[in-house]
Amino acid sequence: MMKRKGIQAALLAGLLAAVALWSGGVMMGARHRAIEAKQGLEGVQRCALAIEALRDRPTLAADRERLDGEMAGLIEKQASSLGMSRPARISPEPPQRVGESSYKEKPTQVALRGVTIEQAVRFVHALCAADAALNVKSLRLTPPSVDNPAGKWSADVVLTYLIYSPRNSE
Repeated sequence: MMKRKGIQAALLAGLLAAVALWSGGVMMGARHRAIEAKQGLEGVQRCALAIEALRDRPTLAADRERLDGEMAGLIEKQASSLGMSRPARISPEPPQRVGESSYKEKPTQVALRGVTIEQAVRFVHALCAADAALNVKSLRLTPPSVDNPAGKWSADVVLTYLIYSPRNSE
């Protein structure tokens, strides 16, 4: 009988130890998830602050659509100042309403041929620095072909700017 109680006590002690180990593992996992959640929350809070700061910045919008020659002149001037050849194509597109807002977005497509990646990036940066209202909507780079040992790329850029255009003025 004593031997049986000893075995039961040992089994009970072993079971309790297993439960304690399992509980410790569960608690460590919960602690790890809580730390990750806290870090995620801090990241989201930083993003929210950045969004608020951007929201407080004034929106730069033109009160009229620029003449096609104005944009082309600015684009060609920046390309020339960087020692690049003239863009292969400058194609203004019609303005598009931005959602239900009082703004329209005016895109202009620019095709650069035979440029290095550095030249393409410097070109886009110089344009945006020269005119704070300009934004780069997209920049698509096409690698040089196999038969082009100079490593010159093609870059297709879509530049945009906003135009203030209340809906009732259409």
